[in-house]
Amino acid sequence: MGLIYQESGNKEGETIIFIHACGVSSWMWYGQKCFMEEYRCIFLDMQEHGLNLNQGRFTIENSVNSIIEIIENSTKEKKAILIGHEMGARIVLSLLNKREDLVKKAILSGIMIKSVKEALFHKILPKKIILNEFNKKYAKLQNPDFQITACKAYGVSEEYRSNYLEDMFNYNPEKLVELITEGLIKDISLKGIERIELPVLVIVGAEDLKANIQSTIKLTKLIPNSIGFLVKNANQNLPRTNAEVFNKTILSFLQNTDYDKTQLVKIERKK
Repeated sequence: MGLIYQESGNKEGETIIFIHACGVSSWMWYGQKCFMEEYRCIFLDMQEHGLNLNQGRFTIENSVNSIIEIIENSTKEKKAILIGHEMGARIVLSLLNKREDLVKKAILSGIMIKSVKEALFHKILPKKIILNEFNKKYAKLQNPDFQITACKAYGVSEEYRSNYLEDMFNYNPEKLVELITEGLIKDISLKGIERIELPVLVIVGAEDLKANIQSTIKLTKLIPNSIGFLVKNANQNLPRTNAEVFNKTILSFLQNTDYDKTQLVKIERKK
């Protein structure tokens, strides 16, 4: 059974598939839904997320295969534009390595291919300690004041607070550890990405985690036909808190128009 997804925009336009971050679902793209109406936009929930919470096991490989199925069976041209944020960007990169022929252009937002403190936390500490910390966070989420704090930290607007909290309550601490391990911590292969020929935009908030910024710079240099940007005054919540700049940058990339240089710092491709 294929994955459930939502659509918006122009049904006759080019297809864009949006792939969400880890532990949340496709509602996170609310800042993009009304901005790209000339395209056919597919907002996809991966396995064990959102509308597909009970549609099989989430893995990067299963996600890649599900997106391939959608492109092959649900697009006229058998091609799509892919936009992924955080975990979603890792899925997009993995798909490019497997079936570049199905992709027109790709956007990698806030990708992390290098270890960060959270990854080390999971790799080094015993699982019992990690679960204990997650249980504490889960208990705090019962508190309305902490809910407001958590939503603010994730860059969620008041209108979408219930969506965020619903996702948080969907996972017990053990399941959340599994998702993070699979979606963010497991190594993804960079072998062969220097052979990717299609246009790729790699974008990250200038105030995002150091590892995400380093990953963006590295991929910009490794992928031949890529362009990379740091977005000024933006952090890991880039698609939501800096939606206007994010959207305009994507449209400039897709439509080959000038970028807003007042909001962006271009990453030099010289090694």
